[in-house]
Amino acid sequence: MSTAKCIVDDLGAGAVAKRLGVGASAVSNNVVLGSFPASWFVPLFLMGLEKGVSVPVSLFRWRSVDAHSLQGCEVEFHVSGVVDGT
Repeated sequence: MSTAKCIVDDLGAGAVAKRLGVGASAVSNNVVLGSFPASWFVPLFLMGLEKGVSVPVSLFRWRSVDAHSLQGCEVEFHVSGVVDGT
């Protein structure tokens, strides 16, 4: 099972902070909370694509969706040019 800590460890805390434009303490605080702000989903998802790391949607604090109902849910994104630069 992926946790917020696992995701940050796999992606690199410094790289996550840099990509998000936040300080290391913001990343650390959210790891302690065990979830991330919904606004971090796209950047972290794209980082996961680049590094081959699965970033579960259930690790984000969504306002209108019960995150637990998303467990086991597969979301497919079609993103061109993210990994290969085209």
